This record gives sequence, C-alpha cells and structure tokens, in this order.
Amino acid sequence: KEVRIVHGHGKGILRAAVAEVLRENKLVKSAGPAPPHQGGAGATVVIFKD
Repeated sequence: KEVRIVHGHGKGILRAAVAEVLRENKLVKSAGPAPPHQGGAGATVVIFKD
C-alpha cells in the first residue's frame, strides 16, 4: 500500500510532475517527501487508499 518514487533532486521538474499526477489520482491517500534515510526530497513516498 506504499511505494517510493525516486525522481532525484535536480531542478525539481520531475518532482513537480510526479506530485501533479499523484494529486489527480483518486487512489492516492497521501504523498510527500521520503525520510532522509530513504532519499529525502529526492524521493516521494506514496500511500494508497484501502
């Protein structure tokens, strides 16, 4: 029920695109930056609805 999307740090273009797609997806319960030991701002943790 949880995945981590690794998009890297860079200029944030891919991170923004990933965030936009996740906001529009009705199956996503929440999404946000990964903890530092899992990539921090270079990865997004997605939790799906039941």
